[in-house]
Amino acid sequence: FLLTLFSSIIASNVTLSRVSRDVNTVCTPEQVNDLLSCYARFLALYNLNIEQVGARSVLPHFTRLYYEINRQSLSTICLNWNVLTSCIAPFSLQCINTQVFQKITYDPREGVEYMQNHAFFEYACGAGNNLFMANEACLATSLAVSSFPKRLLDCGGDSQVEDPGMLCAAAQNTNRCIKDSFMRECGESAAIGACHAATNIARRAEEVEPMCLMDMDMTCSSSSDSVLVIVAATLAYIFAR
Repeated sequence: FLLTLFSSIIASNVTLSRVSRDVNTVCTPEQVNDLLSCYARFLALYNLNIEQVGARSVLPHFTRLYYEINRQSLSTICLNWNVLTSCIAPFSLQCINTQVFQKITYDPREGVEYMQNHAFFEYACGAGNNLFMANEACLATSLAVSSFPKRLLDCGGDSQVEDPGMLCAAAQNTNRCIKDSFMRECGESAAIGACHAATNIARRAEEVEPMCLMDMDMTCSSSSDSVLVIVAATLAYIFAR
């Protein structure tokens, strides 16, 4: 069935465009090929393949993957996602960033879309899985009204910051805005999950320094009761299965 939650997250005509710091992550051809080969295994689960553009091997157009993912439940998506993440060698993890995805996609825009998609499900199917599963119904309703990329943009996620010293503050403001919007609509555990997902997108986009990412994660779980909220959401999901 069509899963509104994920169609609203990744089916967006807008993507983040903030380029906030000069990073030069050097990835060897071997690392890029490792990433491509693992994506080939993942794509095969959706009857998709790596494609050739001249001498370049590229991921299929993002809309094709989106269509296939959109037909699945979160639990199924995450089972398939684990095939991808368990395949990627540790030495290739640093290559999961915008620059590399733009080298293995048809155009820069699709590189951003693949990066955002990877970063989102990396958290939603990983560390934040219980939070997302416990709040799936409310998140689906909320995101049907306003998609995750649109919320990031509405929260200033594409703002161009002239002063490098203000990049972290801008990113933190975006996260607070994301957290507040989901807090109002779905409660604290959903807000914490959405906030951490936004942080992971910033992490993979290499938008800000590592210390800032730590501050952003702290912002997501700043409430003194956050640990109890996360535990409660996890237990609720486990007992509901």
